[in-house]
Amino acid sequence: MAKISKIKPKTKSELLNIKGINERMFNKLGDDFLEILNSYKENKKTPKSRSLPSNILETYNLLQNKYSLQEISKLRKLNEAVISMQIETILEYSPEIDISSIIKKENLEIIKEVYKQGKKGLKEIKESLPKEFSYPLIRIALAKISNQSS
Repeated sequence: MAKISKIKPKTKSELLNIKGINERMFNKLGDDFLEILNSYKENKKTPKSRSLPSNILETYNLLQNKYSLQEISKLRKLNEAVISMQIETILEYSPEIDISSIIKKENLEIIKEVYKQGKKGLKEIKESLPKEFSYPLIRIALAKISNQSS
């Protein structure tokens, strides 16, 4: 993930050139990653007052209707990692959105405390938390934390 976010591939061939990404992995997640990366680049160039990209709007609506991460993932037929990236984008547009259906307030506070201790990387934070905290949940919590303070 770190390599993907650093390189920001735009095409299948660029994604496949990243060490650790193979054809099988691309077939499973590649199109979703490219769609998110390309929509994220577009979002950064547009003012926050503009509407969400259409590929994320359905996730936004499900989040508004208080669906859990697992339910959104199942309904959208996307894995939780992809949904968590979409929710990150949603939080950039609407930092005030309620994510309590995704992560309990007390768990958000636990992640916030670990973050305040100076732990910034996903892996470092994950290692400091109980096992039930998944990477997608941590990613969403960090997006909520960072967008609240901006």
